Amino acid sequence: ANYESGRNEPSFDDLIRLAQILDVTLDELIGVEFTLEEKKEYAEKKKAELNELYKLIDVTAEKLFTMSDSPKELMRFLSIYSQFSYLGINNALLIYAQYPTAKEIHPINYWNENNFRAKRGQKSFSIIEKGSEYTKKDGSKAYNRNAVKYFDVSQTTAPYRIPEPTHYYSHTLIKAL
Repeated sequence: ANYESGRNEPSFDDLIRLAQILDVTLDELIGVEFTLEEKKEYAEKKKAELNELYKLIDVTAEKLFTMSDSPKELMRFLSIYSQFSYLGINNALLIYAQYPTAKEIHPINYWNENNFRAKRGQKSFSIIEKGSEYTKKDGSKAYNRNAVKYFDVSQTTAPYRIPEPTHYYSHTLIKAL
């Protein structure tokens, strides 16, 4: 590819793929180093981002489950939860709060790997994913949580595939609660 000789430079997508293959961050790949202070600031920013998502979950759940006069909203949430149940109820609440018309969601790297791009002006929404495992002071195992930015298919250049209609049975909807 003539990268070593300097005749060519890798594209951003090539850098991302190379970093994934080598299991390193882009910063590590290109030799950027951060000070301890910068690392602390970044960790605090990520923690604050997660805390905002947890607050949004609480506020959304409170509003949703205390709106006895709005069964349509509850049905809308249950529809989202049934579609994205594999992500858990907290993430279903986040999707409901941030992008309630979502049909097919993935992180931006999924769309990029499949040669689709986010449309100009589209804003991502965040959900919480399980991160790396660590050992607590008491010896038990736990997982870090990460806020991850997602896009719906309607926000990208990908074609929307119309899913088969979902038929809900009352016992399924009740179980979802």
